[in-house]
Amino acid sequence: MKLTLKTTLTIVVIIFSGFSSFGQNIITSNGDTIANISNLGIITNDSNQIIGEITSSGEIKNAQGQQIGYIDGNDFKDNTNSLIATQNIISNEEIEVLNSSNNILIKVRFGHMVFNSDNSILFNASEPMSDKYLIAYYLFFIN
Repeated sequence: MKLTLKTTLTIVVIIFSGFSSFGQNIITSNGDTIANISNLGIITNDSNQIIGEITSSGEIKNAQGQQIGYIDGNDFKDNTNSLIATQNIISNEEIEVLNSSNNILIKVRFGHMVFNSDNSILFNASEPMSDKYLIAYYLFFIN
């Protein structure tokens, strides 16, 4: 019985440690890790607490699982269907994110670097990832 329980616990630990390895750390310009976004869209803070989720259908949820916004094509909207920002693809290497007045909020470069409108780096992901995840993280969890 003890061997079975020990084996089961070992498998559980291996599985859960594997989930975190599939995520990308969000790192500030100072080198501090402030969050992690898993390949499933689960967002955790630097204390490994879930702060939100971006679902495969484009829903953006808070830590309580309540929808706080969504992605509609290249548009990011809140729950009242109001446009928060639009993704404007400049090239394969750069995306501008424009607010509803067409002012640049941020730029995403090379799939992992996020800059403000003055080209100062805000944060980056440890590896390239979904531009939409990075944009949603900025709009709904930082901004």
